[in-house]
Amino acid sequence: METKQKNLLRTIYTILFPALCIVLLIVAAFRDYQLDASLNAPENVFGQFLAHYGELPVYLVIPFAFAVLLRAAESKGKKILFGVLYFAAGILFGIQFTERWYSGDLKTVFAVLTGLALALLCLLLLRRISPETIKRLKPFALFILMSAACTALATEGMKQIWGRVRFRDLDSQAQFIAWYLPQGRTGNKSFPSGHTSAAASIFALIALPDVFAKLKKLELPFFLIAAAFTFAVGISRMIVGAHYLSDIAMGAMLGFCFYSLFRKIYLEKRI
Repeated sequence: METKQKNLLRTIYTILFPALCIVLLIVAAFRDYQLDASLNAPENVFGQFLAHYGELPVYLVIPFAFAVLLRAAESKGKKILFGVLYFAAGILFGIQFTERWYSGDLKTVFAVLTGLALALLCLLLLRRISPETIKRLKPFALFILMSAACTALATEGMKQIWGRVRFRDLDSQAQFIAWYLPQGRTGNKSFPSGHTSAAASIFALIALPDVFAKLKKLELPFFLIAAAFTFAVGISRMIVGAHYLSDIAMGAMLGFCFYSLFRKIYLEKRI
């Protein structure tokens, strides 16, 4: 009975979240410009903070995934491959993190050293995890990488097709283009929101109960936290004039749907 209730709960929020995003897209079809105009406050602290750090979840989960695969690797070739990918992902995180607050002449050096230091620290921590736990985390790591890669590819692909101009780049309302009118390759990349789809990588949390049964009771709180964070990042993008409501609704839906899809077709079958 308990399993049926949890499956029902999962089915409900798996349907409700995309449905909410679709409702927001419908609202945005009529009020996109007006909502951005009313929220626009480029110097707002909330908007600036999440504009700087809202994407970091994806830059954290990817190094974590490669670290798990490195620990789980049995052959020398795989250890080398995942080691290179892990440290590359760590350096990328260091660059993304430090450039938000440090702009000195040694920015690149400082970013690389920060990324390498964090990567080494993560490896030391993972060495304390038992081989049995690493074995259970391996499909979870692959699930993260597949979901993140597809989300990023879909987001960038749609940006190229839509070519939508950002609110902050408009000279007048006459230049505003509704989200349902793709413009092709124009060099503009407002739709969908990359920050929001990257923030949606936090939806990986809802799959943790599949790996660790003790976390089953936390699945709904994980979902609520992930949904709140994703939309908080999205709203911050509206505040700074980088995106419209429709941009963040589509970005959130892309992220959630890919993580839900790979959880269903891959992770649940491998655990």
